[in-house]
Order: sequence, then C-alpha cells, then structure tokens
Amino acid sequence: MTPLLARRTSPQVAAEAHRATLVIPVGATEQHGPHLPVWLDSLMAEHVAQQAARRVHERSGQPILVAPLISYGSSHHHLPRAGTLSLRSTTLHAVLDDLLDSAADGGFRSLVLLNGHGGNQDIVHQAVRDLTVRRDVRAAATSYWTPAWERLVDAAAAHGVGPLPGHAGSFETSIALYLWPDLVDAARVPDAPVTGEWDTRHPLSQPVVEQHDWVHRLGGYSDGAVASAAAGRSFTEEIITGVAAFLERFCADAPAADTEDGDEPGCDV
Repeated sequence: MTPLLARRTSPQVAAEAHRATLVIPVGATEQHGPHLPVWLDSLMAEHVAQQAARRVHERSGQPILVAPLISYGSSHHHLPRAGTLSLRSTTLHAVLDDLLDSAADGGFRSLVLLNGHGGNQDIVHQAVRDLTVRRDVRAAATSYWTPAWERLVDAAAAHGVGPLPGHAGSFETSIALYLWPDLVDAARVPDAPVTGEWDTRHPLSQPVVEQHDWVHRLGGYSDGAVASAAAGRSFTEEIITGVAAFLERFCADAPAADTEDGDEPGCDV
C-alpha cells in the first residue's frame, strides 16, 4: 500500500508523525511543447514520491508518508505559452514555509521536499535551509533526477536520448510514453535533432546563466523523435531506485525522536 498522508485520520498521523519521514512532492503546471501535458512535472513528482516511498516502506518497514502534491511552481519563464499557471518565486517560498511549519507543528521532525520542476530547484533548497534555522527538525530537498544522475546519463547514452533533464525533450517524452502514453500527442512530437553534444554534468555543478524573455522556440528541446517508451522505462526505474535509496539513507541518518506509547525512536531501518 502506498503510504499516503491524505488517507490517514488526524489521530493516525499524530501517532506516526514523531518517527516518520514526510515527503512533500512539488511540481508545476506549465507548457511542455506541442506534445506533452502541462501537468507533466506534477505527474512525475507525485508518481516518483509515491512509488519510492512505497518501495522503502515495503522493503524495510520504515515509517514514511507522502503528502498531497503541490501542483503549482515557479514557472514565470514559461508564461508566454498558454497553459502555464505560475507562482512568483517569493510566493512559492512562502507556501513552502507555511506547509513545512505546519508539518513541524503537527509533530514531524523529518521532512523531504521532492521536486519535479527545474524552476523550483533553488527555492526548495532555500526553503529547507530556512526551516532548519527556525525549527528543531531535519529536512532535505532534492529534484527527482538528482539521486540517480550518473545512472540516468548512462541510460540516456544507451538509448541515444538527451539532454537531461531538459524540458519537453526526449527525456521527458520518453518517460511520458512509458507511464502516460495516452497523454502524448504523438503527431506533434518535434523531430528536429538537438545539435552538438550536451553537457552531462549535473546542472547544479554549472554556473547559472539567464536571459530576459527566454522561452524555447518550440516550447522544449526539439529532439522528441528519439524518445521511446523503452528509454522511459529505464529512466523511471533508475529514478525510483535512486530516490528510494536517498530516502532510506535520509531516514537512517535521522536523529532519535522522543518516543510515544512504547514506539522505537527514529526510523526503523
């Protein structure tokens, strides 16, 4: 069973919160080219959070809960294209502050923001830094592609797909073809190849360069013709495996919590 916070009663959450890790998936609603749904980043954040948490719970019995998805993110750079519903970066940061504080008020001492949109990345990182200054909790933030980055690079090379993670390119198109093929407009997948070699270093290892009024000509990388469900299956498995391993390590390293009703402290690793 997927450990969903939304299906617990308040007393059930209260009994688990002091020793459980709460995972909050953070997505976006934004244009993804002419062929992918605007909710793709949210779909991925939610799917990965739930599947990775279920894997951790079933494998080790660790107490872990997944909160309802935050489906709006910082996407103002996509506003020139229809379907984008965006929060200002300051608004998203304030929303995360409130939700994280709420979770801490409810007894959670171990919290993870699992991000599915590149535009949110700096904000989720700052949110957990700020939280741990305000509150006596342990918190982490990661984008779903980060824990498995090297394995994703290898999988991309094996399938002739890239760049990673990109935007509405062959990486995301492959995942959508595997998980939600009915949501892909196959007749409108851009087929122009990306020119030149793409940098396989993780985005966080590179300088940030921005330009006013940036938007992709086609709404994404125009390399969708090399996308495949087979590549998407490889990517999805590597992502869930990587995120699950990260969650297990995070929970295992958590400090002991005050116990209630004879429960063992901390995470049950």
